[in-house]
This record gives sequence, structure tokens and C-alpha cells, in this order.
Amino acid sequence: MILKQGFPPRLILASGAHGADSPPPQPYPPPPPPDGRLLLAVASSNSGKVTEYSLLLSPLKCRIFGISREELERAGFKGIREPEEDGDSFFENARIKARYWADVLGSPALADDSGLEVAALGGEPGVRSARWGDWDPGAVSGREQSEYLIWRMEGMEDRAAAFVTSIVVARPFRREVLHYRGTLRGEVAREPKGSRGFGYDQAFLVPGLGLTLAELSAEEKNAVSHRGRAAGAMAGDWERVSGFLAGSAPPPGAWEPVGKPTARGESLTKFGISPINSKL
Repeated sequence: MILKQGFPPRLILASGAHGADSPPPQPYPPPPPPDGRLLLAVASSNSGKVTEYSLLLSPLKCRIFGISREELERAGFKGIREPEEDGDSFFENARIKARYWADVLGSPALADDSGLEVAALGGEPGVRSARWGDWDPGAVSGREQSEYLIWRMEGMEDRAAAFVTSIVVARPFRREVLHYRGTLRGEVAREPKGSRGFGYDQAFLVPGLGLTLAELSAEEKNAVSHRGRAAGAMAGDWERVSGFLAGSAPPPGAWEPVGKPTARGESLTKFGISPINSKL
């Protein structure tokens, strides 16, 4: 696969990859709206999360879209894999995802990483929240995750915990990023309650409410959640964010690599992408 020079850069298949009877690939991401709004990709294929960010970031007046595997395939993207989230913090993992998808799509991209930190467990599960019990991400239900957490907390009186989210916004082939952090402090419940949400929501008591996150409506959760607070900080910084997004288009032939040139080139090649730009 190669990166086609220009902006936004499109991933296209190498010459001859499409058969004579195959339809030509369609542009992806979508072109900027005619009303002048800016594009912002949310590095997630979860339609619920994309919708949530569309609401939380409505003051920015961007056209927000998600990572659609169907659209990627239709546009001729093949073999695109998720980047390895091997950072030591929520910020590092979010930055890895945001930079990767911004480079791939040629569009500004937002990514988040979040997790639960429990004081009595030395900050665990932390960045390993999705795979804490040596399970694969998505392999167990939120109920099972909550029950496992409560079991690990058996006999402990200190129930203090905090949900943390880091949101990172990156531009294609640029080093600088924007970072917003949100924290929700509460306690680990002694039994799981509620049926909404995901992850450890059923085991997390919201201070002052006596309810778990899984017992709140979507609107109530957005008003108090760690992700809602991080997104609120981003939306409240709308002038800076808008300027950052508006500056996403690099001058023709003057793309700037993200990170050290050698490492960045290796990173793109690792995911099956061979950049044309000699700077990489």
C-alpha cells in the first residue's frame, strides 16, 4: 500500500490491485462538508462512542466520523490493523492511536484511552483495564469485569477509585498534539448494580448519588463521567482546537514527519504502509 501525495492523503492500493471489473475505490475519509465545517475522525469503530463524541463536542461544529471497516474496505484499504497500544500511560496510548489514524486517513483524528485506578490496588488496573484479568479485550462482559474487581477488593475497606480519560487530537504527519484529561473520583461498590455502560461501570459508585455509573442514563453519565469532563475541557477550548484543526493541511510536498524520521518510517511500514515522502 502507498500513500498518495496531496491532501488529504488517501491510502490507495498499489497499481494493478483492482481487477478490470472491480469498481474504483471511493474516497475515505469523506470530503469536507460544503458548509465549511472541519473533519475530525474518532479513532473508534464503536458507533455509540462516535455519537457520544458528536454530542459532547457539538460546540466545535466539526463533522465527526468514525473508523468504519466497511468504508475502509470499500475505499480499497486492505490489511489495516489497529496500532499496538504499548504506552505506559493513558496519554501515551491515546497519542499512539491518534497519530496513527491521522496519518492513515489524512484527517485530524481524536483518540482516547481510559481506565480505572484503584488506590488499594496500587493504581491497578490502570492502563491494563481492558485486559486486567489476563483476558483479551472484549472477551468478557462488563458484568464479569465488575465482579472480578469486587472479588479482588474483598476484605478491603479503602474503596477509593478514579476513572481517568486522556483525549488526544493529532494532525496528519505532525508532531504536536492536543491533550485533554478528565477524572471522575468515586468508590468501588461491594456488589455490581445497573445494566448500562460497559467495563467497570457496574462496580463504580458515583459520589453524592449512591448509584453506579451503570445505573445512570446516557445524559446523566455524560454530565459527570471522566470522558465527558475531558471532552468538556476540549469543547471549552474551542478556539485553540479550531485553529489546530484548520492548520491540518500541510503545504504540498512539505509534509512533516511525526517523531523521529527513521522511527516514524518504520512505524508506518510496520502497519503495511509505505510512505512516498522521502522525508520519512
